[in-house]
Amino acid sequence: MVTTPTGPEFVKNTGQSGAKSGDHTHAGLPLDSRTPGPGAGGIASFAYENVVIERVEGIEAARQTEGIIRLDCSLESGQRLGPLRSSDDRQGVIVAVGTDLVDAQRRLAEVQARIRVDVSPVPH
Repeated sequence: MVTTPTGPEFVKNTGQSGAKSGDHTHAGLPLDSRTPGPGAGGIASFAYENVVIERVEGIEAARQTEGIIRLDCSLESGQRLGPLRSSDDRQGVIVAVGTDLVDAQRRLAEVQARIRVDVSPVPH
């Protein structure tokens, strides 16, 4: 997480396991201008497996939650999901920032409570 003129930006760790070449975000800043900002951030993933997605609600409202700087979700009604074999199989991510870790975690919990995903078992 870095502070930019337009606010906090998520920066993927270039040493992160599983990262692909060209898959790194640096907030469009020169390397020497990226400095850690105050506060804390938290990340949660959508990681459903071996289910059928029946309904997804609350994504747009959740995006409006204070402190949420990114919310991507590819879940759709009727979607059949198999096993999670890698992080690429996750269906989205939520990134929250707060004044400290407790605040960031509170914001993640708040946004997760706004999202409803109904699932059923995959028929055999």
